[in-house]
Order: sequence, then C-alpha cells, then structure tokens
Amino acid sequence: MTQVTQQQPVLTYNDKQYIINELSPECQSCLVYMQEIDAKINELNKELTKEQIAKQGFEQLLGQYIQKMEEEKEQPDEQADVNEEPAN
Repeated sequence: MTQVTQQQPVLTYNDKQYIINELSPECQSCLVYMQEIDAKINELNKELTKEQIAKQGFEQLLGQYIQKMEEEKEQPDEQADVNEEPAN
C-alpha cells in the first residue's frame, strides 16, 4: 500500500521552520514580494548576460575595423615607396 502525504510548504528563517499557511498575511505578502523580486533579479541577470555578450561582439567588430583602417593606412605608404625614384 502506498502512503500519500501532503506536506505543507515550510519557511526556514533563522534556523526555525514555519508553516507558510500559518504565517500572518503580512509575512505571506513579504514572501510573495521576495519571490517576485527573485524572479526579477533572475530576469535582469539574463538580460545583463545578453548585453555583455553583445558588447563583446561590438568590441571584436571594433577591433576588426581598426585593424582594417590601420592596414589601409599602411598600403598607400607602401605604394608611395615603390613610386619614388632612387636618390643619386
């Protein structure tokens, strides 16, 4: 035979356990707000991670553009050296 038990949700606070349904409405409201805040913090952490990854992508792109710009600056100098007549 299988035993089915219904355990009520319990809050552990300062090493003491409280049955949530037996807490005052104010305490229960605090718990609801805390859960909402935790959910918002998790959402913001995900958003922060996405933004950090996007920033890294733009940093890499910036580096590529700078490298290309530097290479283009060097090319005209190299062509000018080829076109110069040797000094006598």
